[in-house]
Amino acid sequence: MGLYVNPAPTGFRATPTIWTANNGANNASRLRLDGTKIGDYALASGAFAVCYAGGFVWVVTSAFAPNNLIYKLDPATGGILASWAVTNSPTGVCTDGTTLWISTHSGAGNGWVRQYTYAGAAGLVANVGDNPYGCCYGAGHVWVPNYVSGTITKVRVSDGAVIGNYATLANPFRSCHDLTNVWVVQRGASSVRKFLAATGASLGDSATGADPCGVCTDGTYVYTANRLGNSVTKIRISDGAVIATFAGLATAYDIAFDGMFLWVALFGGGTVAKVRPSDGTIFGPYATDIGPTGVAVGY
Repeated sequence: MGLYVNPAPTGFRATPTIWTANNGANNASRLRLDGTKIGDYALASGAFAVCYAGGFVWVVTSAFAPNNLIYKLDPATGGILASWAVTNSPTGVCTDGTTLWISTHSGAGNGWVRQYTYAGAAGLVANVGDNPYGCCYGAGHVWVPNYVSGTITKVRVSDGAVIGNYATLANPFRSCHDLTNVWVVQRGASSVRKFLAATGASLGDSATGADPCGVCTDGTYVYTANRLGNSVTKIRISDGAVIATFAGLATAYDIAFDGMFLWVALFGGGTVAKVRPSDGTIFGPYATDIGPTGVAVGY
C-alpha cells in the first residue's frame, strides 16, 4: 500500500524486497529490486492488502469468514510465522510503529478499525463509516476511508477515540500521510482530496486518471495508481498541482515508494511495474501472480 516511511521501519535490512498481495491467486509474491521474483507464498482466499511493520510483512485476506485472516511473514524468507483470525472482513492494514491497525467491515453497513499487537492480541476498536477500505497512520492518528459513506475517519491511537468524520467525494478508497496532510483517492470522482491532518480541513481536490485505487508519497509529491486510467498521476504536495501523468500502466491498482522508485501493482496483468518518479520511465513489468491488489516494500 501507499508507503511513506512513517514511522521509520524497524528491523531494517540493507536490501529491501517488494511484496504484492495477489487477490486472484490467493498468495503473496516477493521480488528483488531488479524485478526478479524470489517466490510466491500461499495464503487463504482473497489476499488483498500488504504492509511492512515491526520487522515483518503483514497480509490481510479479504474474503468473509472463515478466511478473515492476517498473516505475519518473514521478509527475509517469505515464511509464514503466524496467522490469526480478524473480526469481520479485513480490507486494509497499517502500523503506528508499535501495533497494527486493520480496517474491517461486516458487509451490512458497518465498519471498524481494529488494533492488534504484533503477537496477535486484539486491542482497541473504533467504529468508522460504511465499508472502510485501507488505512494510514500519521502523527498519533489512524485515518480510514469509508467507501460507501463517502467520508474519512480520524482515530486517535492512544485510546481509539474517533476525532472526526470528514466528507470526501464519491467512493474514497485508500489514503496516505505526508507528515502534514492526508491524501485520499476518490474512485467515483477520479480525484484525490487533500486534508490538513491537524484539523481535518479539506484543502481541495486534484484530478487523477480514471478510478484511482492506490496512493503513496515520497514527501514532495503524491502519486496515484489509476486502474481505469491505466496510469499514475504525479501531484505536488505544496499546492496540489498535477505535474505529470505516467501512461502505459494498465489496470494500476496500488502503489508504493522504495526511496528511489515507485512500484505499481497492475491488477489485470498479474505484474508489478517499477517507475522512475522523475520522468515516468517504466521498468518491467515483472511477474507476480493473478490480480495483485496491494504492494509494499519489505525491509
